[in-house]
Amino acid sequence: MYGAAFSTPRGLVPFGNSRCSMYENQLKPRHKVKRGANINYPSLLDKTPPLSEFRINFVLNPEEKYPDPLKAWFEEGNVKRGLENMFSMESLGLPITEELSTVDEEMVQKFRNTISYKDGRYHVQLPWYEDKVKSVPSNHNAALKILERVVKDLEKKGLYDKYVDIFRQQEDEGIIEEITVTPEDFQKYIWIPHRPVLKLADQTTTKVRPVFNCSYKGANATSLNEAAYPGVNLMGDMLELLIRFRANKYVLLADIRKAFLMIRLELEEDRNRFCFSLKKGDNLHCYRYSTILFGFNVSPFILNYVLKYHAEKFPAD
Repeated sequence: MYGAAFSTPRGLVPFGNSRCSMYENQLKPRHKVKRGANINYPSLLDKTPPLSEFRINFVLNPEEKYPDPLKAWFEEGNVKRGLENMFSMESLGLPITEELSTVDEEMVQKFRNTISYKDGRYHVQLPWYEDKVKSVPSNHNAALKILERVVKDLEKKGLYDKYVDIFRQQEDEGIIEEITVTPEDFQKYIWIPHRPVLKLADQTTTKVRPVFNCSYKGANATSLNEAAYPGVNLMGDMLELLIRFRANKYVLLADIRKAFLMIRLELEEDRNRFCFSLKKGDNLHCYRYSTILFGFNVSPFILNYVLKYHAEKFPAD
């Protein structure tokens, strides 16, 4: 046999494709078995050992039992997306409590104390793990190499001008601001790689849009998402949301992107952690975000408590 397996006191536990854990005479003729690959028994494929010497408790070869709506977006399969649920407290049979831990209470309260309302917008200080955020590298060289590939690819497709126009619009709306950084000061800022997402269907109005990778990190480094305090679980019970949706007379729908534009970064050091480069012609321009970056790991947590602050400050709304 040439499959992988866990060795346990009660026997071997193979995993993967079940064909990898069968003897040659158990396989159909069209299946080929590679001889001599990680075989403990010299004549394993020629002679079946007694069951007392070699026993298989079970073979894990999962099959889909229900349609997976995310399969089209996650080609690597269900395993990665299912790990969190597999090791959740519910799956392990442990009691669940809604009380926050001491660390969560301190971080939440610390963040809520930084929220302020000035000039028609909310200003916040991002919650960081202080020991981790100091170890986030500049990533300037990596971000620049990724930008070169993006520019080359989009210019071939004739879409780079549209890509730049999106950032120009964000600059006009005050989402980003251009900064002047000399080459010797590049290491003082954190640069986020960005790439385009293309949707070339005829019914799509936005053909190209940028996506920032705040989870990027080099070898033995820390990413921005890892250094940021993600906040507590804010996911509501779906059944409760559906009942509430059906029970009320009015439903308010809003674009959360506009809500993020109302939240500005208070500290200069926070803004310097959300920098990126953009090439215009032969010149390299540097920008940074002055508002909360949509898609950042801690963004839902920030938006949630800003909305609570708004409800307390403007109850009539």
